[in-house]
Amino acid sequence: MPICLTYRLEVPAAKRHHYSINRSQWLAGLNCRPGASEVIYLYSWDVGKTGLEPAGLIEADKAVDHIGHPYVQMAQTLEAKYTWMKRTKTFVEWVAFYPTGAVAPDTLPQYYIHPGITYFVSNNIQLDAHLFIGLNKPATDFFGGPGLSIRF
Repeated sequence: MPICLTYRLEVPAAKRHHYSINRSQWLAGLNCRPGASEVIYLYSWDVGKTGLEPAGLIEADKAVDHIGHPYVQMAQTLEAKYTWMKRTKTFVEWVAFYPTGAVAPDTLPQYYIHPGITYFVSNNIQLDAHLFIGLNKPATDFFGGPGLSIRF
């Protein structure tokens, strides 16, 4: 069972955007855009030669609600991938976002179904297309798009 734990923190670096921050803001990460600091636990299984690959993740992101209150955005996904041909996979994923500690009354949990397809151009290049479909009122109705991944 492959597992992975990742951490990401983005800090402003462009000259055209000047940020003035103090030490406590830096340590708290308050200078970052919402969602820029995250911890992700990824897991997946390869079910023999069936082509089926269940997977998921648990994620914690730093976020700020629309009234300026910081909170932790928890996410949980459960996914099933299926390999149709050596280079082509489809997937369907259930996605949930839980705003933990948000105080804005309209910052509520969101649920999505997320189907898509991936095509491996080579071992290092992947093309994909996906669509998120909102399952409850706070969720966006739908969004998606194409993707390109390059491994260096």
